Amino acid sequence: MVNDERIHESFCVVVEVRPIGRSGLVSEVDCPEVEDDGVPQPVAGYWVATPRGLHHLVNLPTSVEALPAGSWRFDLPVRAHHRREEDAEGMGESLDIALEGDAWCHRAMSWGGDEGWSSVCIGNEGFVSASWGWAGGSTHESDLVVLTSPPDLLPP
Repeated sequence: MVNDERIHESFCVVVEVRPIGRSGLVSEVDCPEVEDDGVPQPVAGYWVATPRGLHHLVNLPTSVEALPAGSWRFDLPVRAHHRREEDAEGMGESLDIALEGDAWCHRAMSWGGDEGWSSVCIGNEGFVSASWGWAGGSTHESDLVVLTSPPDLLPP
């Protein structure tokens, strides 16, 4: 077995925060040097907070009403949730929402030949952790480590 572990330091920044509609707030998060590792990484993109919950999207929505049904990360009020589905051929997916410490975590996994997963945990102060990756003939995994004051990683 070969273990080729690489550490790549990068950063994510909040590009913009602004209202959307009468009751929403959208934040754009950019992680310019963070690799997807074959699975869309769960941090970059548009985070939309509404009275109904928190959404994560790749593209900026035109309105709160235009939020796609599959974009939910957390419904409000947030509740623990577990769903697992598997077909007769062994292909499936699972979704877990759980409180871990002071953060709510959203974990999704799919399998059936290759496997893919993503996880993001969000607390009162923002992102707590995230990981994503896939496994097949090899394994590719990325972990986000949140630093409170990373002056050496911030862009000039």
